[in-house]
Amino acid sequence: MALESPCAADLRRGSVGSLFSGVAHLDLDHHLPVSGNFWEKVLFQSAVYDGNPMAVHHALHAAATLRPDHFQRWFALWAGCIDDLFEGPVADDAKRRAALIAESMQQHLRIASDPEQFTDAYRQALGMSSAAAASGTSLAAL
Repeated sequence: MALESPCAADLRRGSVGSLFSGVAHLDLDHHLPVSGNFWEKVLFQSAVYDGNPMAVHHALHAAATLRPDHFQRWFALWAGCIDDLFEGPVADDAKRRAALIAESMQQHLRIASDPEQFTDAYRQALGMSSAAAASGTSLAAL
């Protein structure tokens, strides 16, 4: 999938990159096509992915405690890449689904997600207003 190639360099740097390489020992050249298949299935219902991303993230969380800022940083990279390469309803859906998946993973991993720390782009992808985040509105209400 073309989406990953321009974004790979950004994924290799910072806190997300250190999780990929230093903790998970992921070979991004192998992982990115798998990730592309996951997103192709999510966005276009293509039967190209049959893995279990939740199990992978449970193992990663056991090896190195994942924090809300990891999910926020990953989303920022994802949304930036989407915005650089695409526009329209599918691009908006890709960002919305990414934010919902990030929130779902954090709930399953028992990571407290703090709406006050959400970026405007993350709030927008979740369909939240800034006022809802400031008031501490539960994400379960979404």
